[in-house]
Amino acid sequence: MTDYEKELALHDYVVSHCHYSENENQEPGSDIYRAYGALVNEEAVCNGYAEALKLMFDCIGLESKFVVGTADGIDHAWNLVKLGECWYHLDATWDDPLPDQGDKVIHPYFNVSDEVLSNNHTWDKKNYPAAMIMRYNYYIYNDQYFSSFDTYKTYAYEEMVQNENNWYEAVVEYYDPNSDT
Repeated sequence: MTDYEKELALHDYVVSHCHYSENENQEPGSDIYRAYGALVNEEAVCNGYAEALKLMFDCIGLESKFVVGTADGIDHAWNLVKLGECWYHLDATWDDPLPDQGDKVIHPYFNVSDEVLSNNHTWDKKNYPAAMIMRYNYYIYNDQYFSSFDTYKTYAYEEMVQNENNWYEAVVEYYDPNSDT
């Protein structure tokens, strides 16, 4: 497996096996804040997701960082992952749909740049390496990033109807929900 494939497999494992804990009455030392909570109890908050991935990345020799900051103004943690010579943000917590969807995994925060993550996350950038490109972004790497809705429709139709898939995950860059097309 390539480093990208290893990263994706571990990300998808954590997201599909762990569910986000909404129990607000946990003590600060609770397992939900640790890799143990994510990997053994299958219940964690952002800190547990990020710690679990950092631990697994370390075990396979994939360089990564544990990042602390905020998301939508709330304390948050996620990872930075190095593929080749470049760094990418990976937020598995925000890739885990709420309410929990079991094996359904989405990838909007899989290997994104500082620019993309800055839309709703903040962190002290001087403490972490810069993530400047999107080469290994899930949607770009897997040809699931479309510049127009019309182009997306063609691919989605093929995947969902012709290939009999009931799920197709993609990003449309310029989507106008008020448009007839």
